[in-house]
Amino acid sequence: MTSRLPEGDFTEASGLHVPADRRKIPWTFWLGVVVSLVCLGLAVQGIDFRLLWKQLESARPGPIGLAFGLMVAALTVRALRWRLLFPMPSQLSSGHAIAISAVGQFANAVLPFRLGELARGVLAARRARLGVGAAMATVVADRLLDMLTLLAIGVPPMVIFPLPLFISRSILWMGFVVVVGMAVLWLWSGGRVHWRWGEEWLAARSGVMGRFASLVGSFREGLACLSNGRVLRSALGLSTLAWGLAFLYNVALLYAFESTTKVPLSAALALLVVTNLGSAIPSAPGYIGVAHYLAVLTLSLWLVHGESAMAYAIAWHGIWYLSMLAMGPMGLIYESVSLGRVSQLAAVMPWRAEG
Repeated sequence: MTSRLPEGDFTEASGLHVPADRRKIPWTFWLGVVVSLVCLGLAVQGIDFRLLWKQLESARPGPIGLAFGLMVAALTVRALRWRLLFPMPSQLSSGHAIAISAVGQFANAVLPFRLGELARGVLAARRARLGVGAAMATVVADRLLDMLTLLAIGVPPMVIFPLPLFISRSILWMGFVVVVGMAVLWLWSGGRVHWRWGEEWLAARSGVMGRFASLVGSFREGLACLSNGRVLRSALGLSTLAWGLAFLYNVALLYAFESTTKVPLSAALALLVVTNLGSAIPSAPGYIGVAHYLAVLTLSLWLVHGESAMAYAIAWHGIWYLSMLAMGPMGLIYESVSLGRVSQLAAVMPWRAEG
């Protein structure tokens, strides 16, 4: 039987602690910093910063405000979609789903190692009184559904527009990984592929292997949503709505600047796909540098260069980041948890709480 995380200060209650060797900064963090710096350097290459500042000053406040509202709405819809994926959605209220999602996004924006998804799973396990594995399964399914919908949107512009070869190949590889991942989880969740013998073998072990068996069993329980056609249809519908709002976010920002007002809507669609798929690229916290370079690179396909493209990139990233800064602290207050505690929880191997 899968154990549940207790309410309140569950770090100590579950015996969780951060070992000394996990406090060391791994090489992947420095790789992300280097990638961000290189991308930022490429994005600002040849930029006249006085002209860039004038471009930013000329931004129309109406579309900027609309873009902020659209981003908040998109993040809210994504949180409601995630709630549908729980074994029993009533286990997690809409308010807590939105708050925990906001905390996860906030953690991704300000903490290294992109700990937000792990934090989301651990906080949801606490609130919904699920095993950590089951809660993490909903997070994995949520991300895969998100990417599956985006790729369905992204294939047409990849075919129609001459995207750079490395971007086209990245979209194809991402599509392959997402489709295979969804297929494996769907087969496992419905018992269509019988791996229970492996779970039983693990369960018979003691120590670390036994805890891992508990995590695996809990994870499979959390995938029950993938065997429910009604839930999947509803989740895909909300995912389409969320990406539609994100598309309108890009459109609003194109209309925020005189230099990009006449750029066609197809550019907003390409920006949606490229910048969001690019989030898989290692980067410093907050997607700094990589987001700017991909936005500038994509706009260059429509002959938007230099200060105009960079002004759009700064606005695109800045408003997204501002929405994280606005929603994240409110989510922390709603969940009665600090950012330091979120970082601590996400840094610990979550399956330790399954014992």
